[in-house]
Parts: sequence; structure tokens; C-alpha cells
Amino acid sequence: MFVDDLVGQFYNKLSGKRVLIIVHHDLDAICSVTILQTLFKCDSRVYALEPVGGVEDFKQAYERYRHDIKDILLVNCGGTIDIIETLEPEEDCTFFILDSHKPTDFTNIYNNAQVRVLCRLDDIELENVPEYNQIYDDSDDDVEEEEDEDEEEGEGVGENAANKRRRLTEEAIMKRRQKRLWEEERKRIVFEYTQFSYYGRSVSICNLFLTKEEDCGRKRERELCSSTRSLVTMDEAVQ
Repeated sequence: MFVDDLVGQFYNKLSGKRVLIIVHHDLDAICSVTILQTLFKCDSRVYALEPVGGVEDFKQAYERYRHDIKDILLVNCGGTIDIIETLEPEEDCTFFILDSHKPTDFTNIYNNAQVRVLCRLDDIELENVPEYNQIYDDSDDDVEEEEDEDEEEGEGVGENAANKRRRLTEEAIMKRRQKRLWEEERKRIVFEYTQFSYYGRSVSICNLFLTKEEDCGRKRERELCSSTRSLVTMDEAVQ
């Protein structure tokens, strides 16, 4: 799910926990991690850092820590793939995704249990994300159960049973037609959402927003100054 409260729902959630940071080796990700390392150092937080270059590196980095660390931060990686399907983590693992590669996989967006996609409310991607009911049809199982129950009730003899079976057949045809139309519309929506790859907001800029929102003491501000001086111009340009 999307998380826009970078302090309350992300940074403070990691307080007192060991964090695994898996980071892609691009410049934006390196700048972003430098800011996070400074914050973690000021707050005496323990973390492990693993640079990756592709999906296989990504899997291997997670496997090395999967039994020891349950809070994982992904910087410029993991957002465009189904994290749960790819890594098959334990249910007590939580993934925080900070990735400028777009589009974000909608399985990550609509996973409210284990995945947190870090963003800001003014990110343009939020306007293009399909609605939940356009991607997932939770009524599938219910419809099949109703059809099975109705078929059992329709078994019998005589004219009433025949009429009931005819009515059930008509209803089943309509349900299948509606399902087929929904699936065709879903394919169109998914295609339009995933057909282009692009970049969103710089993840280092997102971490600059984090430093502004976080209640920084004077010591933290002094240490952050040297780490973020080169990013100030970029921050002003984005705003």
C-alpha cells in the first residue's frame, strides 16, 4: 500500500529494529542511502547494507538475511516486480519500497499486509494507478459457490425443477458474460498501466523531504548538511 507519512509510517516504525537496506547501484540510490545512513547514525540505528544490480542479486541479498532481519528497505529496486511472489518471504516480514522506477507493480500497491510503497501525495503516479476493483475480482469464489449451491437446489423432478434449471442456466450465462467483459477491461487497463517504463520522483529528494519532516536536532542538522549540500539545487528544481 502507499505510505505518504514518511516519518510516522516509515522512519519511526523502524525505531529499535535492525533494518536490511537493499540498494541499487545507481547515483540516485547512492545519494539516498547516504542521507539515510546519516539519519541512522544520528539515531544509533543498526542496519545491514546490500548493493544489487539485478533480480538475481536482489534475491541473493534477501536470502542472506531472511532469517535474521524482518524489516527490509528497498532503494531503487523491487518496486516494479511482485515482491511477495519473487522472494516468498515469511508473513512477519515488512518491505518498505522507495523506488523511482515506474510503474510500481500493483500487487505491491494493494498488499496491505507486508508491503509499504513510500511516496508523496503529489506524485503523478498516484493519478494513474488502477482502482482495486478494476484489477481484482473478489466475487469470483462467491459466484462459484452460489452456482454450485443453486445447481444442488435445482436437482429434482417435475416441471418446477426444469424451470428452475432453465433459470439457473440463464443466470450462469449472464454471470459468465459479465466476467468475460470484466476480464477484457482488466487486460486493457493493465496494458495501459504497464506499457511504458519511466522514472518518478528522485528517491534522494524523497529522503530530503524526510529530513525536513523529521524533528532534527542541531547535531543531526550539522551532519546532514555535508551529505545533502550537493542535492539542494536538485530539490529546489523539483519544487
